[in-house]
Amino acid sequence: MAARPTSRTSVAAVWITRLRLLTATALLWGLLHFVAGPLAVPRGLDRPVLLAAAPHPLPAALVGVVVLLAGGTAALFIAGRDGHLTLMAVGLALALWAAEGGARGGTMESWLRFANERPGPPSGTPYWPLLADYACLAVALALLTVLSEWLRSDAVSERSWQRAARVALAPDEPPAERRLGPLALLLTTLVAGIVTVILTGPVAQAVYRGQVYFAVGVGFFAGTWVTTHLLPVRHPLWFWSAPLLLGIVGAIAAALHPTLLLPELYRGTDTIPAWGLVRALPLETVGVGVFAALWTLRTKAPPRPAPTTS
Repeated sequence: MAARPTSRTSVAAVWITRLRLLTATALLWGLLHFVAGPLAVPRGLDRPVLLAAAPHPLPAALVGVVVLLAGGTAALFIAGRDGHLTLMAVGLALALWAAEGGARGGTMESWLRFANERPGPPSGTPYWPLLADYACLAVALALLTVLSEWLRSDAVSERSWQRAARVALAPDEPPAERRLGPLALLLTTLVAGIVTVILTGPVAQAVYRGQVYFAVGVGFFAGTWVTTHLLPVRHPLWFWSAPLLLGIVGAIAAALHPTLLLPELYRGTDTIPAWGLVRALPLETVGVGVFAALWTLRTKAPPRPAPTTS
């Protein structure tokens, strides 16, 4: 657990950090709502926030990545160039954006109705476009982590940019960290996946956003907690990338086997997600998952030192 504040200074620092997180989240949500929404993913009744559902997916993807990078850059300064805090703000903002509309907002169930023009048996076709959302989110998050390291370096140059990329993406980590990092990623993803499938409940029940958020959040809290207790790995790359890996695996499995865990009785309808790992939209999996994983990791490890430029 995180150390409990023992002085007025440390209490003030905790609240300043929380205020920075909330301010950065509000800024990012505002950009997603007022810029990315109208330009990239116009909403309709019961329509999910999904780049694949946009009238023009490629421009929507470009707008989405640009908005996340622009908002994330501003959030970096609000967060004191703290990469952990910035990615937490990005995750929280994505989750809030996906939740717009409340109970009437679109879920994965809505996407399946939208993608399947004619009722029929389950098909893998609606799941493949989800990979485009995960790819866009992966690019945005990776660029933000490199940018955060670059802004924390003492000098701004081509060399410092290259070094920041190596620090953010872990090739210069000690041998033990490089060796155990992929294992940490797989362990975090495995534990999170098992917990998520259990907590999303019976496959045939309706998709409820609150239950999905709870399942994914607890899943990545558990996954990160288990990993940090079993392995001496603390580089954030292996934790913020876990929700991406989980979502990609879930979507590919559903695309290849659209009746994966569906009971025999429900294999004639195409509006029920194939299994628990695709009951969350990409924005929901990545948003809630990144926030939960990095919040848990932050209680285990102090912020990383700024990269040197020597």
